Amino acid sequence: MKIEKLTPEQEADIIVTRDKWLDRFFSCKNFLQKEKAKKGIEWLYEMSGFAKPEVVFVDSPYACQVVANREMKKINNEDPNSPMTYYQTASYCNVSDYGWVAWEDFFIRHELITLDPKVLENFNSFKELLLSGVYDMIQFDKMCIVSDMPTKIFRNNGRLHNPASYAVEFKDGWGQHYINGRLIPEDIFKKAVTLTKKQFLSEKNSDYKGAWYEILGQQNMMELLGAKAIDTSVVTHRNGDLETLTLFKTKETFEEIDNQPFVWLKMVCPTTGTNYLQGVEPTHTNALEAAASISLFSKDEYSFDMRS
Repeated sequence: MKIEKLTPEQEADIIVTRDKWLDRFFSCKNFLQKEKAKKGIEWLYEMSGFAKPEVVFVDSPYACQVVANREMKKINNEDPNSPMTYYQTASYCNVSDYGWVAWEDFFIRHELITLDPKVLENFNSFKELLLSGVYDMIQFDKMCIVSDMPTKIFRNNGRLHNPASYAVEFKDGWGQHYINGRLIPEDIFKKAVTLTKKQFLSEKNSDYKGAWYEILGQQNMMELLGAKAIDTSVVTHRNGDLETLTLFKTKETFEEIDNQPFVWLKMVCPTTGTNYLQGVEPTHTNALEAAASISLFSKDEYSFDMRS
């Protein structure tokens, strides 16, 4: 059947279908249904020409690797304390399959495609296996090691992000650090606590430096790099309040921002005395102009009652 356009009901269901599958992952509520998962894994192995495997359920992808290493070292008579080997996780049947399964499910439900009955049966079995709460698997001939779903996920603008702790965490406490979608190794993430200016300046990996900036925050970063005040302006607002604006700049330049210095504007609220710090374009040399650049008004219009 050839169609030129979806109906309004079908278009609306695109969003419903998308959100249903996204929610299965990001809600962190759909954990393993072990019996359902075991049944689906046995079906997958039999369909692929293998005998039913031993199915081992664990709490995280890391735990999958631990079990895989333990079992393979037994089989190969290796020292159990030897370094871990990374075993490839499933290239078929994990959360990465949500996208195409959601797409296929939508077109099947709306009868926009027609499948052979056996193909449709296999698709539904595969879908049910995903819906059992499988996050990922390591598949051996006689054993399948299955990881449960994450218990916590933190994002910023759709990207994995958490400057305070793990961006993704699992039941056994294992997790991964991400800053604005970039995976940051554990040791690099923790290094932010003891980071020195020399270490920051000598680091060649821009993702790591960006992560440290996010973790430390602008105030700590400004202090770490020893930024100096280069201009101060005191603004008299229309209600008579005085606001102090101070522009800070680093001595060093940074390749990550086109070989420019970091520049921050410090603003002191005239009412509460609270300090606010905001990164501004590195070309600024005048505190009032920098303040106007992050407001809706020019430096001549910059006024407390207008800004409020």
